[in-house]
Amino acid sequence: MRKTALFFFLLLLAGAASALRAQDITGTWWTEAKDTLIQISADPAGQFSGKIISGPKPDELDAHNPVAKLRQRPLLGLVILQGFVKDAPLNWKGGQVYDPESGKTYKAIIWLDKNDANRLNLKGYVGIPLFGRTSEWTRAAK
Repeated sequence: MRKTALFFFLLLLAGAASALRAQDITGTWWTEAKDTLIQISADPAGQFSGKIISGPKPDELDAHNPVAKLRQRPLLGLVILQGFVKDAPLNWKGGQVYDPESGKTYKAIIWLDKNDANRLNLKGYVGIPLFGRTSEWTRAAK
């Protein structure tokens, strides 16, 4: 009887851990074009950021940055997401996304698809989210 109870308790814990992971944006994500990998992590204060870890060539630079002295920094390792805080179980807000293709920075929100925790939606916008563009990212296999 104890073994059965222990088995079900462990099964319950495994399910809870899986559900928490499903509500987590940390990890590696393919951008919509599937040509760039972004690593999203959280700092001790609970703010989430993301940097480019694969995709651009090692010598590819941030050539479109509006700040001239930043145009010489490599795209690999560049932080393009920053300042996101969890707002609800599947939503993060208060952050910014930098688009290295245009050199522009936008306010942004992130949310996980409620039916598929391996799909992340990133909406960059100016002003209010209503006037933004949404990009769908896919979690990279571990």
